[in-house]
Formats: sequence, C-alpha cells, structure tokens
Amino acid sequence: MRRISLNDDWYVYPRDDAFSLVTAIPEDAVHASVPYDALLAEGQTPKSVNGGRTSHFDGQVYYFQRELVLDEAWRNKCLLLKFEAIFSKSFVYVNGSQVGMGDFGYASLTCDITSYVRWDAPNTILVVCKTDLLSSRWYAGCGIVRPVWLMLGPQVHVEPDSIWLTTQELTSTGAWCPNSPRATISGAWCR
Repeated sequence: MRRISLNDDWYVYPRDDAFSLVTAIPEDAVHASVPYDALLAEGQTPKSVNGGRTSHFDGQVYYFQRELVLDEAWRNKCLLLKFEAIFSKSFVYVNGSQVGMGDFGYASLTCDITSYVRWDAPNTILVVCKTDLLSSRWYAGCGIVRPVWLMLGPQVHVEPDSIWLTTQELTSTGAWCPNSPRATISGAWCR
C-alpha cells in the first residue's frame, strides 16, 4: 500500500466533553504537526490530583482536527487512516461518523475510511484523545504521539502489518523461514 504522511496541519484544542462532536475550531487552537503531546502545553500544577506520579500533570480531553482533500485518482482505492499511536483513549471520526476507537495508547490504530469520505469537498478528520485522572504511575501524555498515515491500496489487499516472518538461519544462499503463528506460509528456503 502507498503511504502518505498526514503529520502536518492539525489543529489542537481542549474540550470539556469527549463526546461533543462540535467541529468548529476555536480561535485559540494550536496549529501543530504530530507527534504532538497536548498535555505538555497545559503545564504542571502543584495541586495536581495525580501529584508527582504523573509529574504534576492532570488528564484532559483534547481534539485534533484537520482537513483532507482527496485526489480523484484515488476514487477506486481502499483508503485507510493509520495512527501509529494515540494516547490514551481515542475516538476517530471522519465527516462526523465514528470510524475507529482505541483503548491503549501504545498500540497502532487503523481505520478504513473508504465509505466515509467525500470526493466533492474537503473531509474533516477529528481525533478525540482522553487521558483520565489517576490513569498512570508516570507521565504518559495525551495526544497523537506517533506519525499518522493515509494508506492507499486496491480494494482487495493484504491487511497492513498482518504478515510476519522470522528468519531462523541466514546463509550466503538464502534464509530459512519456519512456520510463523501469524502467517500461513510454510517453512521454506527464501532466496
């Protein structure tokens, strides 16, 4: 699949409600590139509920929003959004429809957006990130903390990151790759 970086042109702003889908970007929103930890912008507070466990930062809800204009040449492609990491709880929307959610900030999240995009107008991508109070024993942050990709491929394709091979033996004539629990490829010599 072809990967296109979506790391630039995000607007970041705090919200009181993780389920409010108001997409009007406030005037004081930060124009940022990801990775971006929005919690750092809040600063530390000595009266933090978390105290020193999270370096005196409290959890909060942040919205990350950007527009995406699609190339007409991509119309018959499968379109995936791949977030390498969003900390911590996350909800992903395209044009107001939820396309994915994550509960663990250290794992990637891939969302199929093919059925949710518009071809005649810009598309709104909204990512809601939420870090709870008392959520950690150390500073964890809040936001899109790894790169974001638009992945383009044929409608029928191998799911990204679904095939893994382990090389057991490497020689000058090839590599031995035995059966892998995540792949359906039999052990074979690969040249």
